[in-house]
This record gives sequence, C-alpha cells and structure tokens, in this order.
Amino acid sequence: MSALARRAAALIGVTALTLSMAACGDDGGGKGGEGKGARPSTPVNGAPTSGLLFALSQVKADDRTRRSFTYSHQERLRALAGGPLERSRLSALPIGLGDLGRYPAATIAGPTGIDPAKAGHAWQAGLPPTVAGHLTGPFDADAIGGRLGGLGHKRTGDTWVRRPDGSFDVKDPLAKQGILPTHPLNAIRVDSGRGLTYARLPATLDLVTKDAGGRALDADPAFAAVARCLGTPLAAYLSQREGSAELVGTAVGGAAQNDLEEVMCVRVAGDASTAATRLRTELGSGRSATGRPWSQIMPGAKVGTAGDGVVRLAFRPGADQRPGILFAGFVRSDLPRWA
Repeated sequence: MSALARRAAALIGVTALTLSMAACGDDGGGKGGEGKGARPSTPVNGAPTSGLLFALSQVKADDRTRRSFTYSHQERLRALAGGPLERSRLSALPIGLGDLGRYPAATIAGPTGIDPAKAGHAWQAGLPPTVAGHLTGPFDADAIGGRLGGLGHKRTGDTWVRRPDGSFDVKDPLAKQGILPTHPLNAIRVDSGRGLTYARLPATLDLVTKDAGGRALDADPAFAAVARCLGTPLAAYLSQREGSAELVGTAVGGAAQNDLEEVMCVRVAGDASTAATRLRTELGSGRSATGRPWSQIMPGAKVGTAGDGVVRLAFRPGADQRPGILFAGFVRSDLPRWA
C-alpha cells in the first residue's frame, strides 16, 4: 500500500470514530447483563467474566492493538434501544463496529451477506491501516462466500480476499452501494455459526485469534486491570497512547436507556491515590477545553481507586445528555486530568 493510501486509510479510520462520537458533544461499569450473543468457544486464558474481557482474550497483544481497542455489546444495545439503534439515545455506542458503523446494516448485508445487525458482540483492534475487526454471531460461511465471490473475492480455506495487497480500488463493487473504497471488508475470515473477522490488509486478520494464549490483551496486566474496573459495559474504548506508560479505558454501562453510567478507568504511572485526589480537584474546579465546568458535564461524578494502580471515575449522564461523553472527550483529548 502506498504512503498516500496509508494516510487516506488513517484519516478515514479516525474520521469514522470521530463521527460516531460527534453526536455526544461534551454534554452527553454499568449494571447491564452480558446477554446471550453468540460467542466462540471459551478462550485458552480461562472463562471470561465479561464480554469485554472475552473480546480482549481474542486479540493478540502488540503495539498496534494496545494503541486502540473498541468494543460494543451489540445485542444488549439493540435490546435496550427497543427500536432502530441509530435513532435511539444509544446511537453513539456501537463503537466496536468501527468503520462498519458508518453505514446502515442493510447496506452492508445486501451485497456481502454480512449483517452487522445480527452481531452479538463487536470489536476492533489496531490503527489504520493495520486494523482488524470481529463480529460474533450466526454467520454462514457458504452464504457469505457466495456473495463475496460475486464481488471479486477469492477463497483460500475459510478466508476470502479481494485485493491481496490491500490497495484501494475506485471500481470496487461496494462503492456502488455508497461504501467508501477504503472499507475494511477486503479480507474476511468466517467461522460458521460463531463469528467473522475482517480487515483491509489480509495479514492483519491474525490480530484476532482464539489461539492467542498468554499473548492476548487480557493477559496484559494493565488491560486486565482496566477491563475489570470497567465492569460489564455496553461499550468500551481502551488505549495506551504511543510513548505513554498509562492505559486509559472509558465505557458506558447500564440496564436501561434512562439508567446508564459512564466510567473512566486509568492505570496510572504513579501513585493511584495521588492521581485520584488530583482528579477530584479537577472535577470540582476545572473546566473542559470547551470552557464548561467539568461539574456540569459530569454531574455527581465520583472518584476512587480500584486497585492494581487504577483510578476510577463514574457518573450518570443526565436525561438531556447523550451517553458517550467520555468517548468523545478521549477522541478530542479533552478529559479531566489526573496527573
């Protein structure tokens, strides 16, 4: 892939996440059960205690996946929405879909046979162009393969690839459906009845594997600690930025649209108690980059330590706020400071 193509992919990837957050603005670990979304077999690292930890157990830990990991419990989100998810208060939360979330599910399902609306859980790991995504669910390899063959994908075992080098094609058949040629459905691996993995670059499919063993993200002490702190979220975003010793996780959880909690958990580089004190002070007297006091954006926020060097912030968004406030703040590098 050329340098220009890589820059285009990076721009599209960041834009997609930013667009999914945009509805939140700066105004807008819960109780929700994990539901019964289809999952692959129990990972080798042991039985997961949440959908988030399960997803982390399926992703190889390296510098790419540590930089960005997004997760959403699609089945629970659809159930809580009680109607079209994109028209509900929860519309900014399906962040595990990544670029696929840019389009109506039917737009993708029609030509590919891959229906995001049937996914139980969704996650993406990495940064463009090395991003891999996964959907759990009852996807049928033969049915999907038949559609992909018509799009020009070639089959090797359980994997279909259209352009082996991952390059973009302005004549891509999916472009006729309004899907940008930078889409991540160039390489697809299907595990019938359990899920599918997709990526722009075929080699990147290996970032998602049920055989990661002790090399998965859930075996990373920082990721495991932050994931436990976040609880059983509807959606979560974890990132260890380049050159940083800290891991930041943000999440939204809850049992109903009007009973949600936003959570931020940070594995800090220094003393957690000192960081918690600084964070309480910031929430009490500090302001967002927008100029609004944090006390208005995050009403009633509570701060504490969660063990393992983790600081935890939690608040319940008001009825006039769209959940995903912390996601949007992280994308804009606009969160209350703890150091």
